[in-house]
Amino acid sequence: RCLRIVEANGSDPYEALFAHEALAYAHHALGDGLAAARERSAMASLVPSVADADGRAFCEGQLGVLDQALST
Repeated sequence: RCLRIVEANGSDPYEALFAHEALAYAHHALGDGLAAARERSAMASLVPSVADADGRAFCEGQLGVLDQALST
C-alpha cells in the first residue's frame, strides 16, 4: 500500500526507495527470498536518482543494512 501511494503521488525516488525497502523486509520476514531480492534490486536502482548527496549516501548505507538482514 505504501508503494502504491508513493507511486500514485509522483513522489521522489528517495521516498520510493524506502517503500521498496519496507517491502524487502516484509518479504524476507515471510520467507520469500525472491520477492525480497526483487525489492532490494528496485531499491538499489533508485539510489543514483537521489539528488541530494547526503541523502544518497544515507540510502547507500541503508542498502548495506538491508543486505546484511537479507543474508541471515
